[in-house]
Amino acid sequence: MQASTRAAGAGAPAASAPAGIGTGEGGGAENGSAERRTAEPDDGVRDLLICSHGRRDRCCGSFGTALVSALTAGDRVGGGRAGRAAGVRVWRTSHTGGHRFAPTAILLPEGTSWGLLDGEAVGAILERREPAAAWLKHYRGCSGLASPELQLLERAALDEIGWDVLDAARLGSASPGEDGWTQVRLVCSWTGGRRAEFSAEVGVERLVPIPDCGQPVEQSGKTERQLGLRRFSAIA
Repeated sequence: MQASTRAAGAGAPAASAPAGIGTGEGGGAENGSAERRTAEPDDGVRDLLICSHGRRDRCCGSFGTALVSALTAGDRVGGGRAGRAAGVRVWRTSHTGGHRFAPTAILLPEGTSWGLLDGEAVGAILERREPAAAWLKHYRGCSGLASPELQLLERAALDEIGWDVLDAARLGSASPGEDGWTQVRLVCSWTGGRRAEFSAEVGVERLVPIPDCGQPVEQSGKTERQLGLRRFSAIA
């Protein structure tokens, strides 16, 4: 059992095995065209969708495009070759949300969202380099979880026990708690009978500014809730 307070910014839009950085060229996110590629769902290939939608946000257009170029050019980053190893296809894609965290990406089929990426971080995430906690600053949550509150609890679970969380079937629940905070619970189940449970209270700790790309924070015209986590408990 462990108790702590943790904080995070916005999560992934709500709705796995280690591998090298891989091949793939996404087609024209800017001009609306894309080459159609297909793969069997069980072929072991993963897809990394990197936002490069410059019309939506120039940071995505600039930083996202540069990251795609580095990965697909085969540059050596993060101790490994990017863009030409088997196992992951890299795509340019249109807006996925959270452009202030550019470069951002969604990793499929696991549905995890990541931000503030560079070549080293991409390599570490795809290869699941230890410790997982070292890369959580890039994690924005899994779109398979229904709310930012559950996504924040999942992030705490990753911090607690590592990458294994992303291999588990994850079932979450939420209910009203004290002082406007939400009580959340996450159950992780693995093949073979292993099971872990996590619980916490999640609430708004403060409002943070949302800066436009390249503009000073003090000129921000929008704010967003920053969620915090308290009374974290883990049974693994």
